[in-house]
Amino acid sequence: MNPISVTTAPLNILIGEDYHNVRATLDLAKEIWNASAVDGFEFQYLAEWDASTSPRDDKTKSHRRTAWETSEKHTEREIAELILKSGVPIISVHGNRDIGICLCSEEESEQEIGNDMLDDTFLLADSIGANLVVFHLWDTWKDSFNLKYLQEALAKASQRFPNVIPTVENVPTHLKGHTPFDLVSVFEFVTLDLRWAAMYDEFEKFSEIADKIANVHIRASLIDRKWSMMDSPFTIEDALNKICIDWGYTGPLTVEPEGGLRQASLSDFNEAFKTLRR
Repeated sequence: MNPISVTTAPLNILIGEDYHNVRATLDLAKEIWNASAVDGFEFQYLAEWDASTSPRDDKTKSHRRTAWETSEKHTEREIAELILKSGVPIISVHGNRDIGICLCSEEESEQEIGNDMLDDTFLLADSIGANLVVFHLWDTWKDSFNLKYLQEALAKASQRFPNVIPTVENVPTHLKGHTPFDLVSVFEFVTLDLRWAAMYDEFEKFSEIADKIANVHIRASLIDRKWSMMDSPFTIEDALNKICIDWGYTGPLTVEPEGGLRQASLSDFNEAFKTLRR
């Protein structure tokens, strides 16, 4: 049976708290866990907690600069201590979304920051017992970057953590002549995001690298106590039947809620996960 997981980033919408309030997130996650709704969580490592610099994607998400200015700051070690104290089971850690932006920069100082962020993600996962990490490894807006450098950076960061599986997500790309599937295919492990696979009409291609899939992201809205994908040529049920039955995938199914939470009760939220059990 595939473990059912949910990303922590949007959970606070359910209780009207700021998304970067990590203590509120962990308290709510514990409540969800105690209700046996999920088997664990994907912890989102937010750029808003970094005291040194604001989020680098604020050009496209301007609210993040304001959020960073008001957010409490936390080091990797402090976050680990909060998670361990909470007792919340973390299946995977999603690295800071600025990692790819930094690694694809022409400035060496930015590349070094990106490498430090990689290290922090592995350290956090290892210290809390999560055996999987997820990365947006490239700058989605760049039409030119060194893919080999990204491979080398990930390999170097992961070599000290043999018990942590490093996965690369099929996020959008503007790299000339390449699609997300082309890019993730060169890495050892993959997080398959169904939304991006649908957007690029590449879902079926992932059967070719099914043995590399270590995590599945289900970007979905909560509608009538069910998770539903919007603007997709396939349903969640059809996709999961193919992935789990036809392809033999046994890893985590990780929901990334993107709509419907403001109107939902916690019981509605918890109930929706039952439809994902295989």
